[in-house]
Parts: sequence; C-alpha cells; structure tokens
Amino acid sequence: MGISLIRKAKVKIEISMMKLLSPKAQLGMGFVTSILNPKNAVFYLTMFTTIVCTNVSRVQQWTVAVWMCLVILAWDLFISWAVSRSGFQARLNRRIHLIEKGAGVCLALVGASAFVYNVLDIIRTSSG
Repeated sequence: MGISLIRKAKVKIEISMMKLLSPKAQLGMGFVTSILNPKNAVFYLTMFTTIVCTNVSRVQQWTVAVWMCLVILAWDLFISWAVSRSGFQARLNRRIHLIEKGAGVCLALVGASAFVYNVLDIIRTSSG
C-alpha cells in the first residue's frame, strides 16, 4: 500500500465533479462513518481509561466523557468548516500528492520495520 501511494501519479480533483449532498445526507454519512469506525471506539476507550481512575466519582467520569465528546465535535466541525472553504480546497488540491507520498513513505517504513523485526525475531529464536 505504501509503495502504491509513493508511485501514484498526481491527480487533480475537480470539486465540480463531486456529487453535492444535502445537509441531511452529509450528516447521516458522517454519523455512519464515525459510528462504524473502530478507531473511534479505541480512541475513546484509551483516552477515558487514561484520564479516569477507579477512585473518581460518576460525576467526574461523565464530565470527562462529555468533555471528550465536545472536544472531538469541535475539532470535527472546524475541519469540516476548513475543508468547505474554496481557498483551502485549492491549496489541498495543489499539495495532495505530497500528502499521499508522505503517507506512502510512512506506511512503507512501518511495513519494512515490521519485516525486519520479524526476521530478527526468527533469527534470535532459531539460534538460541
């Protein structure tokens, strides 16, 4: 996957080519995307268990839970607002190939390091 992103040719995205959805459809698609994303559940569980200890009250637990949801909502709303601006879209369109190549390099490095780690582990276990 990483190598595919690195090799990918530069593509210009035309905003006019995208199908415009109604606000209700956009909200529904955003909700379904978020609720079905397992990374969200892992993120909330990790953050909540990090912040909240066993000796805190229910009020404190609920306060942290609501605070986390509001912070994430504010961030998502900011990103939605920023991406909807035509100036941002133009800048992103000019630089998207760099973002894709950077993501490709990161993925390739993760894959290569996992491979090297496994090879070294096999060598260690077979020699000792």
